Amino acid sequence: MPTDTFSFTFFFYIYYLLWFVLGAFAAVWIYRDGKQLPRLFLGSKPGWWAMSSMIFGPVWVLLVYWLIHHSSVSNRLNSLESENSHDL
Repeated sequence: MPTDTFSFTFFFYIYYLLWFVLGAFAAVWIYRDGKQLPRLFLGSKPGWWAMSSMIFGPVWVLLVYWLIHHSSVSNRLNSLESENSHDL
């Protein structure tokens, strides 16, 4: 077996192993954080967010999760929503 093929295959497996481990850590963090929040986007469950990080990739799901639930954009949306609920 040529050494070039071995090294490429080895790094290929390492890359996906690290991607899976990162996804598992992201899934656990998202699930725990989602359980602490009073309400999630569109009433979704923390398990769906955790599963998405394993399927769609931890980096993108973490970014979207943070934007929706913890960024200043979400704070503005929540404050607008609470103002509108007081008007009713």
